This record gives sequence, C-alpha cells and structure tokens, in this order.
Amino acid sequence: MKQVLQNDQVLKELEKEFESEKKSFHKHMKEYKFAYAFDEVYEFLWHRFADYYIEALKEDVINGNIKAKELLFKIYIENLKFLHPFIPFVTEAVWKVFYGRKKSILSERY
Repeated sequence: MKQVLQNDQVLKELEKEFESEKKSFHKHMKEYKFAYAFDEVYEFLWHRFADYYIEALKEDVINGNIKAKELLFKIYIENLKFLHPFIPFVTEAVWKVFYGRKKSILSERY
C-alpha cells in the first residue's frame, strides 16, 4: 500500500514538472530563445525523465500500471514534438515507429 501511495506522488510530481517544462519551452520559443528552449527539453528528458521518473516508475509499468505507462508515453511524445524543430529527421523517424509510416509528426500541434 505504501508503494502505491509513493508512486502516485511520483506521477503527480511528473505531471507538475512536465507542465512547468512545457510553459518554459513555449515561453522561450515565443521569445526566439531557441537555445534556451532546447536546453529546457534536454535537461528535462535526460536528467529528470530518463534518470529519475522512468526508473521510479519502471516496476509499475512492468506490473501493468496503465496510468503510469500512459503518462510516461504522453510526456515522451509531447517532448518529441518539442524536439522536432531542432532534430526533425530524428523525431520523424521515431514518430513513425510509434504511429506508422502514413502518419507524420508534422501534422501534430505542440
């Protein structure tokens, strides 16, 4: 029971941190501060999402926690969209792995 409560807290932290990253990313993009926008996504994906959140929620995903799996996937896909202006060929290739050859990341809003 304690593990479930702890992981629910991790999911809430992840949502809160992602919303903060998203606001900051859009602010930097609107101000044409592209290096800051890219750094925001890089720092979040590499140092928080991969290093902390995926590790913290790995067992939940393996054990079938749909909420954890869906949230991790949603945030990964949103960050893929954020990265698209900077590395379009890579993000398009990754997008096609998830959504198939007929769908492009270019048709998505971010």
